[in-house]
Amino acid sequence: MRQSLMILLWILFVALPVQAERDVRNSQFGGGAGVKPTDEQIATLREAGWTCPDAKQWPNAWGGQGADVEVSFPQTGGHGVGPFCRLSGGNNGYLNGYWGFPFEDTQILEVWAKGNGILRVGLMAYKLSDDHSMILPGGQMPTLDIKIKTDKWVRYRYLMRKPDYELTGHPLFMAPEGTVDIDDAKILSSNRAFDLIVAEENTLYGKDALSEDTELIHFDENARSALSKFDTAVMEFENRADELPIAITKPMRNEIKSLTPYLHSDGIKTVATVHFNQMLVLTRVLQRLAGNELKDIDGISVIGVNSEITASHYPGKRFARAGKLTITNLRSNKVRYSENEGASTEATLTNETNEAITGTIVATMILGLDSRRELARVGDFSI
Repeated sequence: MRQSLMILLWILFVALPVQAERDVRNSQFGGGAGVKPTDEQIATLREAGWTCPDAKQWPNAWGGQGADVEVSFPQTGGHGVGPFCRLSGGNNGYLNGYWGFPFEDTQILEVWAKGNGILRVGLMAYKLSDDHSMILPGGQMPTLDIKIKTDKWVRYRYLMRKPDYELTGHPLFMAPEGTVDIDDAKILSSNRAFDLIVAEENTLYGKDALSEDTELIHFDENARSALSKFDTAVMEFENRADELPIAITKPMRNEIKSLTPYLHSDGIKTVATVHFNQMLVLTRVLQRLAGNELKDIDGISVIGVNSEITASHYPGKRFARAGKLTITNLRSNKVRYSENEGASTEATLTNETNEAITGTIVATMILGLDSRRELARVGDFSI
């Protein structure tokens, strides 16, 4: 039996937390806030050796600096299955996003990447006066080079430390070698525990100490051995926690708590690479905090697992699954909206089982980590 049911949900959009306003604009290269480059700006880039789309095909809030860069913006296949950026070109130019907030003591630049080459990440930095009212000459921030060799989306993070002056800036990305794809660029607030974690992670890239070419990892004997080392490191950290600053122990415990469900669930057979890598990094950080002397970096031996999804991705669309009820389409009538402005979202459900399914449909909005709001309810439906 194959039947489809389409429901219409009227949604009142609400304001997001203040932190959302400090995100990198249009971090997923879609239709987010900001403006596109002008035709004149694109002409200037091309005169400087850029190979790039016309201005109207650029994502909002992204631009370029320097010379000899090749950039494109494919519309499907990104980390979020939508648009992404493909970058190559060398050392003479870079792609930049828009952020522009006063720099905290430390900030984390996060980006998902794949491809074959070197990705250079950093900050298009501007020195500020002490009262943040003027831009002064001389702002700078070191960059980080990351070797990329995978066709899977992998998360990378870079710990940036504020110099001895006030600073602002925008994220920048270069590909000195090869071609690299990027998506989901963010600049995150940090704390002393997060600083330690990302600083350690930065030392492990490209050394076979992390899994940098998979999305999922088979939870086999080797993976369980790594988990055992993590559990031991947590115990040793707790044994010494009273001797450590609470500014480290409190956020570190939060990091451990948020990671644990992904590692200690009953019947676990696979683990997302992003969580497995976080476990490996945390193990080393916790060992160091416990006063242990770390050995040389060991190469890991894990088995990657291919995703079961083989069909092409299209934004907002899923293909019906044999023998299951599937939400196959989810579309809003607006891409951009204002606070308290009404909008509608259309969802299509497809029944590929061999019998009718009845029940109640409930649509909820995820507002935060532990906060949800019911948007609509359709009772006594049958498909």
